[in-house]
Amino acid sequence: MDVVLMTKDAAVALHGPIAVSSVNGKLTAPLVQRLSDVCADHRAQYRGREISLTLTREGMLLPDAEARKLMNEMSAGPEVASVVVVVIDSTGFWAAAARGVIASLSLVTKAVPKATKTVAEALAFLAPYLKNDPDCQDIAALEKQLVAFRDQHLRFEG
Repeated sequence: MDVVLMTKDAAVALHGPIAVSSVNGKLTAPLVQRLSDVCADHRAQYRGREISLTLTREGMLLPDAEARKLMNEMSAGPEVASVVVVVIDSTGFWAAAARGVIASLSLVTKAVPKATKTVAEALAFLAPYLKNDPDCQDIAALEKQLVAFRDQHLRFEG
């Protein structure tokens, strides 16, 4: 797993066709743009089979209006990932609100986002998309790497 961005609010790692974003702060339009920019070469390399996997945490502030607008614009554009999964590591009201934001994105995006509760659930959903990729054959090891990346980001003091 190649970590290409690590800030207190967000981190990005790349592994085969998967672009993993760990979000720990409020998603603003500049942050959404930065996340997109660090993945530009990856999108070009894996065009047509890129997977976007976003990891969130309970209590994370939902994207502001400008960020949602930019996310909608990007989701409708030609460079959108083929598969989009968001892990909502939460329960209750916050999880429901986060699922609402994801549902609103599904109205305008080419790739309808899938919300899951855990990394394991996300990987189970992604398994058919990963089966032919040599970098993603060991799902159990990939799950450990993703959880370790998320933990690294949550501990980051930057």
